[in-house]
Amino acid sequence: MDCFARVADETFLREPLNVLHPQARKFFDPNEPWSVVYLELPKPISQELQKAVWQCPVDNWAMDKLGPILAGEGKDRFLRLRITDLRAFLFPTRIFIICLEMEPVEKGAQEQVIDLGKAVLSGFIRFGSIFADGSYASKKMERVFSDERGKEAVERSMGNEKNAGMRLCEGLCGAPVTLAEMIESLLPPNQWKFLMGDRFLVNALIRTGWDGNGSAFDSQELKELVRLSRGYSDLYLPDQRSCQPGTNGIIKTFENVAFAAAGEGLACWVKPAPRQTFLQDGFKDRFARIYFLLYLLALHQRYALVDLSLQVDDIAPSSATYQHLSENGEIREIEQAARKFQTLRNEVANFYLRAFFQQPAVLTVHQQFYDLLQSVFGVPQLLQEIQLAVPELDEAVGRVHRQKIERLEHQKRDNKFILAVIAEVVAIPYYSFSFLTHALHFPTGVGTACALFFTGLAVWATSRGFYRMKISPFWRNLCEKIKQA
Repeated sequence: MDCFARVADETFLREPLNVLHPQARKFFDPNEPWSVVYLELPKPISQELQKAVWQCPVDNWAMDKLGPILAGEGKDRFLRLRITDLRAFLFPTRIFIICLEMEPVEKGAQEQVIDLGKAVLSGFIRFGSIFADGSYASKKMERVFSDERGKEAVERSMGNEKNAGMRLCEGLCGAPVTLAEMIESLLPPNQWKFLMGDRFLVNALIRTGWDGNGSAFDSQELKELVRLSRGYSDLYLPDQRSCQPGTNGIIKTFENVAFAAAGEGLACWVKPAPRQTFLQDGFKDRFARIYFLLYLLALHQRYALVDLSLQVDDIAPSSATYQHLSENGEIREIEQAARKFQTLRNEVANFYLRAFFQQPAVLTVHQQFYDLLQSVFGVPQLLQEIQLAVPELDEAVGRVHRQKIERLEHQKRDNKFILAVIAEVVAIPYYSFSFLTHALHFPTGVGTACALFFTGLAVWATSRGFYRMKISPFWRNLCEKIKQA
């Protein structure tokens, strides 16, 4: 990807790779030949992106709940966000994932953390729609500058990229922009297809306190966790029964650590108890590295399987295809079909061998998290669909290969038939006419008639013999006409 460069410092992988089993570790190890490639923006753009503060419109419900920490006045209130990181992952299966990290500038009080998270995520869904003319994309983000001089300095530093039409750099220079436009400008035009529906996926990490007494999460808080995982506001009312741990994408790996996963994304709520320093100080970093790596692994499996399913549907051979290749297909056409089937079959085998992991994590809590994601993303069902298609692909490869051999045999027989007929037509008239007129002294007319008769008889006998063999349809029809004549 032209807008990205390989990550120079890969030390951030040291801890995550240590909690994976060897095969999964090789998949994420950048030193392995068939592994994930880690990409980041060029340093000047990345630094400018981290410094930028964006103002984003919010819904009415957020204005009511977050009024004191919103900027602006009256109905023109907005939330200020910062994009702290933007990096990409290129998987060996050609799946390309771009990830952004965002956080609000105003942190708010502890009782406002959940509402702040919902406002950010619902805004992210709104600004992330891939439909440029859709309602979600109608409200755009806009960078906030402290003064005009700062804006002019950024425009000078981003001049080349801005003039090239790169929407991310245009946004950094102050132009209103959606997240979808920013992301799309980082991808090469007409060289990719979007596999994730009409929106991007959200991830949320919320941390609040807990005194260690009673249950860490009540039923209302689990509802809020479900809203966070789906990027929805208070207007979304999930059913109480669907918000219980162990069902519908909710698990608790500890008493005070809960995850909710859905097709729209993932939410984690951590409530450190007193003296739980590993949750208070280190869990944010673990979530961004270990849990996020497992999230990427499950996400990649879903969309790699989706891509394989689409390819299988696109080139699925039918009886009409086989009949066409068998009766009318040229050798080149048969070879192209064989290569197409074989390439897809190799991709399926490569995925099974190197990119599908049933148990990649060493620790139980990480494996629980991964199992939850596989279930929510429907990986087992997609895998079953591909498994059902594998015998068909094997049959297609073998059948096309047999057709290629049969067609080559037909060509050999056709060539022999043509050479035999040419030899008979050229040689028999000459030698029979010479023998009859010179050796037996037949009249010229009689010798000519006999030579033509002997030639026709030889061609008829040859045609009859080749007709009994399996030659190509054209020559078979020709032999049939000669036989009837």
